[in-house]
Amino acid sequence: MDPLLIANIKQKAIDATAPNAVFEPGSFFPWASAIFFVVSVALIWLMIKAGKGKNYGD
Repeated sequence: MDPLLIANIKQKAIDATAPNAVFEPGSFFPWASAIFFVVSVALIWLMIKAGKGKNYGD
């Protein structure tokens, strides 16, 4: 088979599975989601830490 035809078939498959390239490697989405996860965990941890030892029900 012609190598150009194989590359074209692969490119068509990539375009069909990821038309907007959001989940493509090297894009901004994985970094943004990882940073958001770390910040969320840190804020939840700070809220739990700040609430220890306080009796709000009294």
